[in-house]
Amino acid sequence: MFCSPLCFDKKTDKVHEEIEMDVISRQPYDKSMYKVICLKHNTDLIKECKPLLKLLPKIEGNYWKTIRITDGIHTDCMGNVLSIPFPYEKTGVEFECLMQTAQQVLDEHQFYTKEVSDIDNDVKFIMKVHMANAETESIDPGLVVHQDNDQYENADLQTLLVYIDVDCVGGELDIYDKHGIHIIKTIKPKCKTNKIKCVLLDGNCYYKPRLLLSGKRIMISFQFQSEFAEDSSEDSSEDSEYDSDESDEIC
Repeated sequence: MFCSPLCFDKKTDKVHEEIEMDVISRQPYDKSMYKVICLKHNTDLIKECKPLLKLLPKIEGNYWKTIRITDGIHTDCMGNVLSIPFPYEKTGVEFECLMQTAQQVLDEHQFYTKEVSDIDNDVKFIMKVHMANAETESIDPGLVVHQDNDQYENADLQTLLVYIDVDCVGGELDIYDKHGIHIIKTIKPKCKTNKIKCVLLDGNCYYKPRLLLSGKRIMISFQFQSEFAEDSSEDSSEDSEYDSDESDEIC
């Protein structure tokens, strides 16, 4: 829905022309391109993810590391561990069941994903743990402004980020406009309440994590193929309003 040039503050009934003009110039996304939610610790997804923290390397020093989680251990030709298995023996939860739980969270919030059996390419589902620690100096993730769909050929992804363990300064997630130029939203990695911050992203959404200034941050990412591949490239931003992200404000 496109607002008239004059926007009114509901509390004061004052006209804010400059706010609407700023929104138009920044070309924001449709609200369905990203969403912020906060999950309770007893939510199925959080309960199933937490045992994984016990298997991760000890967090110390200064580093930014990504580990892929699969149904088994995989190494490169040098013996370096590329992935670790999800701990069924500790949780009683199969890796595929965990992925289905994450998939349900996306689907419940209208980030619809395909059934794995319907996918005919290599990107069926992806789970990674992103570990960052800034003990004595700030840490740069080394990532540019990007879209998740650029990571894989012919991919059309839906992404769920779960900030499972956060005790840091910095590390915010910047959401950019449809051109990947202007920041339209900055998302803090921690909820205001005692919950777990989660960010849902369409694969065409531009974003970039900020420097981690101090402390640690462990984030788990889940990625699935989108159910509506033909809809993901539609440009609906001309008719959209700035996403005030009220769910984030109350977390």
